[in-house]
Amino acid sequence: MRRQMFIFLVALGVLAVGVRFFVNQGIPQDSPQGQQIRFVEHGSLTPLANPSLAELQNLVDRVSEAATKEQWNTASKWVQDLETAWQRQRSSPTGQLEIEQGIANSILALHYSVWGKDIQGVLISSQKLTDLISQLSR
Repeated sequence: MRRQMFIFLVALGVLAVGVRFFVNQGIPQDSPQGQQIRFVEHGSLTPLANPSLAELQNLVDRVSEAATKEQWNTASKWVQDLETAWQRQRSSPTGQLEIEQGIANSILALHYSVWGKDIQGVLISSQKLTDLISQLSR
């Protein structure tokens, strides 16, 4: 009688663990949580009046790409290059101080996100920089 009870309890335990495993497994996702990339279309692509703005945008894209691949040293280098390119661009007056200050603040936020290895923060800062660069090109 004890042996039958023991086998019954073991079988019940295995069944309970199996059911719990399948219930908690859930639906598999294509990408890990928090790493979804959202593409935004801002309108038609027009050539920039100032080619150095295209260089800024290319550097922003490189930082984002390196961060999504978790290549933090490379991302840090690209942020430094971005800051240098922005300092060169800033030497020519644009008359849009609010946008220029926003770009400087976003580059600083990008530095912090790269140093903190925060992929989501990098993507948010990059999106803001892209918006500001497009406003500066108008």
